[in-house]
Amino acid sequence: MICQSAQFAKCTGQFAVVYVDFAKAFDVVSHKKLFTQLFSYGLCGCVLLRMQNFFAERTHQTKVGTCLSDPVGLVNDLVQGSGIGLIMFLVYINELAVILTQFPCISVICTVWNA
Repeated sequence: MICQSAQFAKCTGQFAVVYVDFAKAFDVVSHKKLFTQLFSYGLCGCVLLRMQNFFAERTHQTKVGTCLSDPVGLVNDLVQGSGIGLIMFLVYINELAVILTQFPCISVICTVWNA
């Protein structure tokens, strides 16, 4: 894709770069949109219902020393550190890659930084 983008830039004199910050990405995943995408991929019935139940009414607490915060509901969030959370995130952002491939002037380069 980089070679195609470079060739496009050489021919047209135009080039675009898209930077996407995934630092807080797991915190902004719309469950409704995620389940709609899963359904469009053919996931339905009991399997889809179990997925919806897994993500429904989840809460988060933070512990510092011996102090524990009050529970906070997670509305648009994926479970971090779980295998299913990562897979669901990839399903969620897959649409972005499909959309970006429709524009030959956009080069998608992924770089991961550990903070």
